[in-house]
Amino acid sequence: MIVPSDAARFTQMVDSAQDILISMHLNPDGDAIGSALAVFHYLNDIGKSCEIICSHPTPMNLKFLPVSEKIRQEPERAGHDLAIVLDLDSLERLGRTRPMIQECPQMILIDHHVPKEEPGDLRFVYPEEPAAASIVFE
Repeated sequence: MIVPSDAARFTQMVDSAQDILISMHLNPDGDAIGSALAVFHYLNDIGKSCEIICSHPTPMNLKFLPVSEKIRQEPERAGHDLAIVLDLDSLERLGRTRPMIQECPQMILIDHHVPKEEPGDLRFVYPEEPAAASIVFE
């Protein structure tokens, strides 16, 4: 499903990033939060500095997910050089975190919705997939 050249570019963008900001849509659901947490775990496992932001806090029914407490409404630091945005069909759905994401020099978008716009320097958009998490898994 994922084009090998896109996978290679993803690896190159992540490898060259020093500090990565992960985000998702307003009023996050299980797909958005689960996908963001999976990316967070992956980045931590390869030694990358990263944090997760969302305009809204984690819903109570999803707080059981490991490290869900790491999701904040604002980043703890500035100067991120890469954003990875999950489950998002339009930048306006980032809410108040939009300027923080747009400050990043590069952005990767991972989504299963047909986008209303095409943000990002690298996009993994597969509308045939049932969830963003299935793309992250791939």
